[in-house]
Amino acid sequence: MLTPGSWWQVAPRGWRRLDRAAKARTHPCCLLTPAPGSEPCLCSGGPGLAKLWTVISAELNTIAPIISNFFLCSYALINFSCFHASITNSPGWRPSFQYYSKWTALFGAVVSVVIMFLLTWWAALIAIGVVLFLLLYVIYKKPEVNWGSSVQAGSYNLALSYSVGLNEVEDHIKNYRPQCLVLTGPPNFRPALVDFVGTFTQNLSLMICGHVLIGPRKQRMPELRLIAHGHTKWLNKRKIKAFYSDVIAEDLRSGVQILMQIYSCGRVCSEPRDLGN
Repeated sequence: MLTPGSWWQVAPRGWRRLDRAAKARTHPCCLLTPAPGSEPCLCSGGPGLAKLWTVISAELNTIAPIISNFFLCSYALINFSCFHASITNSPGWRPSFQYYSKWTALFGAVVSVVIMFLLTWWAALIAIGVVLFLLLYVIYKKPEVNWGSSVQAGSYNLALSYSVGLNEVEDHIKNYRPQCLVLTGPPNFRPALVDFVGTFTQNLSLMICGHVLIGPRKQRMPELRLIAHGHTKWLNKRKIKAFYSDVIAEDLRSGVQILMQIYSCGRVCSEPRDLGN
């Protein structure tokens, strides 16, 4: 009776979290899509229907394993999230609990998963399957929502450590890859040049699309911030793995010199240069 009773109390909070997910529009379901100024159908009537289903079943033992496993699954995910945020040194993760330990969090996640299978293996598989389905769907759809997750912090740490590690790698003909600084201006103005350089970088080498904005810095700075994101989205939509960078200079020669001098990060540096007319 303890687990169903606890579930009965926390059910409304769970549906409110579902309401937040619906407003973020991470999953395509008409029942999860709220109308302006209203809640989704599942979020407004969901708690009552869930409680009604508990009463109609008339046998708590039939739903207790499922509820228990979903509880344990949520505990495992929370503990693993704490562990992952700790090992990635995410700046936003600052636990205030005095006796917190990342290894305790990992131990709690592992124990929760083990207990799930010890209680009811088929209910554990259902819970894990639902979580994996939701996770894989979000990864596949890539919704335009910035969660500031620890995965992003981990990606930055990996990129930084590998870039620093390249300083110890000696040059060799077998490992040579062209690294290009392409003076395209706005990339969408010269798609042929971008595609031409992309044919020999093959999404495996460094490619930087440089753009020199000529004029006073105070006047061009607002424009600089507006166009950068749009050009990056254009490159991603065209499936070109490249960086877009722009600088402000008094004339074209000075801007090109700035681009050639600053774009070097250890072994990852732009050497060949392709010019756009």
